[in-house]
Amino acid sequence: VIASAWKSMVSMPKASNQFNVVYHIEDGVNQEVVNIYKKRQEIFLQYFGNYLDSKLPFHTVISNSWAFLISENQKIDSQIPGYSKWFSESHNKKYWEIAKSKSAAGYPYASKKDVCSYTIDSNFNTKCPKLEGYVTGILLYPGYKSSGSEVPMPGHEAFELVQEAIASNHFAWPAWLRSGGPAFVGSVIATDTEVLSTKGGVLNSIPDITKGRFNYDLTKAEDQSNQEKYTYGRYANAYLIGNNGITSYLKFLKDASDGTNWEQAMVANFGLDKKTFYKNFSDYMYQYSATN
Repeated sequence: VIASAWKSMVSMPKASNQFNVVYHIEDGVNQEVVNIYKKRQEIFLQYFGNYLDSKLPFHTVISNSWAFLISENQKIDSQIPGYSKWFSESHNKKYWEIAKSKSAAGYPYASKKDVCSYTIDSNFNTKCPKLEGYVTGILLYPGYKSSGSEVPMPGHEAFELVQEAIASNHFAWPAWLRSGGPAFVGSVIATDTEVLSTKGGVLNSIPDITKGRFNYDLTKAEDQSNQEKYTYGRYANAYLIGNNGITSYLKFLKDASDGTNWEQAMVANFGLDKKTFYKNFSDYMYQYSATN
């Protein structure tokens, strides 16, 4: 199923849209990360570029200081008014400080996700604002050394832009759908080969799926604060794509546009209600984990 999902994605016709991505690179930033980001983002746009508007500005910031990020955000404001307001000292800088203290892969981001997370009400009744442009990037800590974990990030973050482009409020989706989709897409974009291994490699990034047979209730990964939204969510989205194809999957996301009707969209597109899908996925993971 995972191999079918992967093949469905890489067999997509190349996008006709062409993008002039403006890169903002801080002096002294890890050049290997810069090369990774440029290459993976270019590959992503070759496959998914038609889901974005090539007439809108597209910026990518790669930095290792908060001061540079903020200064470049002010410059981006001239093309995408209001963008700089999306980054808050209280929230975004905090996550960068956490990443820095753990020597993690930095703090990757895509344009609208932070403003949506922290300005809409808790019941998701307010629509996410739509800015006229796209921004992705990664804020590294000083002296960052490449670990490989940053390789899926460009595709992951850019797919969030696609989610935002085709859905009016993807933040109201369950966490496994909103975060797991980008996690799987990013892992596919990170590969350089047509051989997909289910035993290691970028698909099984840390934290990994437990070895040995187990039962898993996807309900746990509905919570936006649950990190299993990335791990199990990656496989749940792969399961949907592998059984239905990437085109049907993207139509499902569009039909689940306002976020609160994703269950109806699942029935309409895949003939499965939530309970049945969760049960099928649990059975699948039970079998998959036996061979992992």
